[in-house]
Amino acid sequence: MSYLDELVKINVSASTATPTKPGFGTILIAAQKVPATFISRVKRFGSLTELTDAGFSVADPVYLCAQKCKAQDPSITDFLVGKRLNKVTQTIELTCTSAVVGDVYSITVGSTTYTYTVPSGSPTTSTVATAFAALIDAHAAVAATATGAKITAITSTAGELVNYKAWTDNLQIKDATVDGSGGGLAADLAAIKAATNQDWYGLALDSQSEAEINIAALFVETEKKVAVFNTSDWGCGDAGTTTDVMSDLKTAAYTRTGSLWSKKELLSYSGPAWVAKQFAGAKPGEDTWAFKTLAAVNADELSAGEIAAIKAKNGNFYTPVSGINITQEGKSGSGEWLDIVRFVDWQRAETQFRVFSAMVNNKKLPFSDAGIEALGAVVKSSLQAGEEVGGLDEGSSKVIVPKVAGIPSVERATRKLKGMKFSGKLSGAIHALELDGTLTP
Repeated sequence: MSYLDELVKINVSASTATPTKPGFGTILIAAQKVPATFISRVKRFGSLTELTDAGFSVADPVYLCAQKCKAQDPSITDFLVGKRLNKVTQTIELTCTSAVVGDVYSITVGSTTYTYTVPSGSPTTSTVATAFAALIDAHAAVAATATGAKITAITSTAGELVNYKAWTDNLQIKDATVDGSGGGLAADLAAIKAATNQDWYGLALDSQSEAEINIAALFVETEKKVAVFNTSDWGCGDAGTTTDVMSDLKTAAYTRTGSLWSKKELLSYSGPAWVAKQFAGAKPGEDTWAFKTLAAVNADELSAGEIAAIKAKNGNFYTPVSGINITQEGKSGSGEWLDIVRFVDWQRAETQFRVFSAMVNNKKLPFSDAGIEALGAVVKSSLQAGEEVGGLDEGSSKVIVPKVAGIPSVERATRKLKGMKFSGKLSGAIHALELDGTLTP
């Protein structure tokens, strides 16, 4: 001990306990096909190389999904993979809509393209479906049969997923895969949740049929997560169809789940790619989900009728506009903007985090006007942080704290403070402009 220490002795204790914040930039991919060495229910990965080192193939759905997520610029730093034990049997329905002689049907199943030209004679959509199904049935992983104008293609192994893409417009596609047995997807998501510390925010699925999306959407809503699932179901782009998955999400008024139409590729994973783009590209509050270009995702050429139908169902789409591929609209099934959902969740968590930190790092916050004012200042600081990132209008946040004299002694004895209120105005974003002007010589 120095002489100075003898004269002036100072003991310092640090109060810097820091609770864990939710992972607002982390995506969890729930997948059925995992290597035998994948023992745990959930595992974190930082790169595609780590996936292959762990035994995943570059053709596995998890890899393809993660690849789309990591391809965005900027890129997410890491992601979680959760194991689905209750595997589904992929079932795809293809409806033939034309029997005009000379019409060409084509679709790529896996890596094989099948093409059929309607022959002369007296063809019908039923005869076309029968002939085309026979071609697809030659695929090693798929059994295809026809009933009337509809072809049903079923994968031969549960949990195996085959990609369908580049089909001609005379085919109507629908992913009719049903939920898995043994409690299905809901049980898997519950087990995955139990195996994590909840340090993730975005959910992705390897298989995204209407049945699976509806189950996952309920989980997302209940657990306060977010998700955007891509779907290729033809009914989404048809104004007269009300039983498609976009209509389902709208009817259920799901605020946290969005749907992105992928017109020509089933396993495009454009939805998770969009989520990854938003998570890595901006803090909650400083972004909008519209007008984003997605790397490694093909844009769709859509008709005005298809766009109108998707908009009416609160769906989203990815199309070229003036030579630039952009996402549109940025909504969840209920019609709420996804950027608002993410920011409100962040603001709630940020406020909880700061208040809890204040409680942990002070010997005590007295149940007095001074203690209440101190907590009010903490809440105010979190709202100001929301203003700084652009989620709240600058200067709009307010905090109202009660006076201790107005709090009953019985309530004070519980040590629970009630009556504090805050408010702020959400900033939103500009997605369209209507401009009036006059030009004179």
